[in-house]
Amino acid sequence: MNFLIQILIWIIILSLGWIASIPESLLSVLTTAFLYGSMATAWNIYSLSGAISLGHAAFFGLGAYGFAFTVSKFTISPWIAFITGALCAIAYSFLWMITINRLRHGSFVLATLVSVEIPRVIVENKDTIIHGSLAIINLGTLNLPSLFPSGLRGWYVVMGILAVTLLVIHRQMLFSKWGWGLRAIRDDEQTALAVGIPVELLRCFTLLVSSSFTGLCGAFYAALIGFVEPSLVFSLHFSAMPLVLSLFGGREHLYGPLVGGLVLYSLDQLLMVPIFPEAHRALYGIAIFVTIWFFPKGILEWTKKL
Repeated sequence: MNFLIQILIWIIILSLGWIASIPESLLSVLTTAFLYGSMATAWNIYSLSGAISLGHAAFFGLGAYGFAFTVSKFTISPWIAFITGALCAIAYSFLWMITINRLRHGSFVLATLVSVEIPRVIVENKDTIIHGSLAIINLGTLNLPSLFPSGLRGWYVVMGILAVTLLVIHRQMLFSKWGWGLRAIRDDEQTALAVGIPVELLRCFTLLVSSSFTGLCGAFYAALIGFVEPSLVFSLHFSAMPLVLSLFGGREHLYGPLVGGLVLYSLDQLLMVPIFPEAHRALYGIAIFVTIWFFPKGILEWTKKL
């Protein structure tokens, strides 16, 4: 019954995009909040193995540029370009597997942060191919909103479906046999190896899933805003944001990262931006302090206790 109720709630949520009384500005905020929540959920899938990454902006940026390059250079469907963006992120995840996936703790975190610079520098210095840093790839001339005859309302539904898809995968990672293996790796890797859990295989598998959907989020982001540039899509903002949203919502809860994205991003855009247009991103720093002090397991843990 609980499962059927969740399905009904999601049907209602996705149907809200077709209610004419919802302002376009609010619909835009909710659409982007779904995108941020999906990105946080994809990040959390990998973090369940105990790997805290600050380098997912590399996958996000490669997804954005893979999509932008494909639709601007070839006359193919943008839907194929979305897949291309995800494949670019997957390709880079194989480099992670070879180089840094075996690192642990602080060394791993630092290596992931540095890894963002590699694709960013390459993109910035390939001006003749992908416009690099000298010219922003402008996607506005490609009429990407025509992907959906209903415009922003169509984007809202697609981002909602992306969020639901990642929730299903996230649930499997949390509660399936694979999920218990990931928890064992996170708690004590040596013991997990001793009882026969394939540690490296599980870490690589979660990295592939996480990177592919992060790249897909990057591709959707590029199509949604209409342009990309290295300083934007490879920024620290997109490396830290999934961590902040997941911690705020609750890393060990099914809806934790998604709720973090919906709550924090909506508060940022609807409350902080009008009041503090130059310092609105301070909200995310404040959220981290509040979470650490009062909700160390996320706000959903608090609601669960209530």
